[in-house]
Amino acid sequence: MTGRLDGRGVRRPDWPRWAALAVAATFLVAAVGYFIGVRTTEPDAPTAADVGFVADMTSHHDQAVEMALIAVDRAADPIVRSFATEVVIFQRWELGRFRSIQERWGVRQPEYDPERETMAWMDMGTPLSAMPGMAAEADLDRLQDASGTAFDLLFLELMSEHHRGGLHMAEAAEEDASDPEVRDLAGIMARTQASEIAEYAAQVERIRATMGR
Repeated sequence: MTGRLDGRGVRRPDWPRWAALAVAATFLVAAVGYFIGVRTTEPDAPTAADVGFVADMTSHHDQAVEMALIAVDRAADPIVRSFATEVVIFQRWELGRFRSIQERWGVRQPEYDPERETMAWMDMGTPLSAMPGMAAEADLDRLQDASGTAFDLLFLELMSEHHRGGLHMAEAAEEDASDPEVRDLAGIMARTQASEIAEYAAQVERIRATMGR
């Protein structure tokens, strides 16, 4: 099986023209919203919670964006495609903020390694591949092979689980991080992902209802 979604230079699908236009049209609005929500007070030196959260959520977001890019191209349901587009727009924006924060700290993002320890800052050390919410290789293969309604339901299932893992980390960082910018971003993520989990569940029910399930 080729083209696995491991964030390691795999070929990404071409975006439909409407999705590219949507990204261009809404990016500035998204950026303004985030800038309003982020404090710019100069923080003290980052703590383990600050550095760990940013590094771990960067890896977490990388996989979410990879899955969402596939869904933008392949989802059969227009609402599912719109959810995927939102993930790409907002999580890429958050990835940009993470890079900016790391540059301010003089810290580099760890190299991709599925065995890298994550979540130690939460006293829940686990390999990256086992981080809560991260899709397993077998699930990513299933997503690559799926189509139509089966693809839509699988994407919503995997992204819901992904968001639940991200929500857990974001809530911890909002409470434990010392850097004001990190705390604010974590709070934004927690609220956004909690809302999206509920939206995904509603769409799963709608899609299954149309299938008579």
